[in-house]
Amino acid sequence: MKKALLLIGLCVSFLINWRAQALNPESILLVEMENNLPPGYHELELEGALMLSVGPDAIDAGVGDNGVYIQFNQSVGNVTVSLYNGSGLLLYNNVVNTDVQQVVQIPMVILSGDEYLLELNNANGMAEGYFER
Repeated sequence: MKKALLLIGLCVSFLINWRAQALNPESILLVEMENNLPPGYHELELEGALMLSVGPDAIDAGVGDNGVYIQFNQSVGNVTVSLYNGSGLLLYNNVVNTDVQQVVQIPMVILSGDEYLLELNNANGMAEGYFER
C-alpha cells in the first residue's frame, strides 16, 4: 500500500512539474527556435576559454538573414554579448543574465561582404566567433 501511494505521489509530482515547464514561455521559445530556424540560418562556431570552461554544448550561436541568434543551453551566469563589424565598430553590447534569459536575438541587417565578430564574456573567460556575409 505504501509503495502504491509513493508511486502515485511521484506521478502527481511529475505531472505538476511537467505542466509548469510546458507552460513556461522561455521553454516554448527555445523549442520554437530549435524547430523553426530563421531564414538563411547557419551555425556559428564559438571558440575560447568560456567554451572550454562551460562545455561545447552550453552555448549555440548562429547567423540568419535578419540577425544573430544565441541560445544558452545552461546557465553560465552574467554574459556580456558584443557584436563588432569588420572595422571594429561596436554594433551591439548587452549584459545577459542566463539564469533568466536563455535566448538572445540581435535583429539587424547583415551587410553582404562585411566581416563580423560575436564576442561573449563572463567571469569564466571569453568566447568568440567570426562570420562573413
